[in-house]
Amino acid sequence: MSGLAAIVRDEILPLLQEYAFDDYSLLASFLGEALVDLEAHTMKELSDEGLVKALYTEFQVKDGAAE
Repeated sequence: MSGLAAIVRDEILPLLQEYAFDDYSLLASFLGEALVDLEAHTMKELSDEGLVKALYTEFQVKDGAAE
């Protein structure tokens, strides 16, 4: 789990932040508000487990379709 969290934290999130030009509303639409602090314009500090759980919850697929 820590390997996945490290990849997301160190490689994927910086690319998404660059893509969104630090527009945290846009980032929240990609990642969900469990990962993005809209008021502080930052990414939330989550443990490895918390990060993976937030991603799983946001991208969970049910009945063959994303929610």
